[in-house]
Amino acid sequence: MATVVRKRDLRASATGCERAFGFLTTDFGYRHVSTTIRDAGFRIDYAGPVLGVRLDWEHGDPFFVWLVRLVDGDFPPRSGIRPDTPLDYLDLESLEDVVGYERQVETGDFSPLPDETTARLVAESLRSCGASLLRGDLGRWGAVETYIKQRFRDNLVKHRAYDLGRQLGWF
Repeated sequence: MATVVRKRDLRASATGCERAFGFLTTDFGYRHVSTTIRDAGFRIDYAGPVLGVRLDWEHGDPFFVWLVRLVDGDFPPRSGIRPDTPLDYLDLESLEDVVGYERQVETGDFSPLPDETTARLVAESLRSCGASLLRGDLGRWGAVETYIKQRFRDNLVKHRAYDLGRQLGWF
């Protein structure tokens, strides 16, 4: 039997996330672009001069926090991870790994609807790990991108997805 996520619970969670991530507007000058409540999740977008931040939760998926390299001030579509293509989306978890930040909360697969505590802890992580990126200093972007691409390639090997890896240009 499928779990039903009630719209009022989604709205309450999104509102809690907006409060927790409010520092983006007050401390970094980001603009709250939109909050979208979907059938089984929500998306909240913030835009700064160089980067955007996207909070994304869908039932059965992780609670994603994306740092997004904006294109002409807009969020570009997400594209596949290819060895020779720059990434426009970096996930907070990868940034945490690169800087050695110890996560205070698990946001992986099948994570529950974010509550106030989860939202606050994840927001603290973004503020701690991503302050320079949020200010527009992309000096760390390349290291995180390399980390993501290497992890992707390692997973192709781990799961013996050599044909897929060849199709995507990895092997």
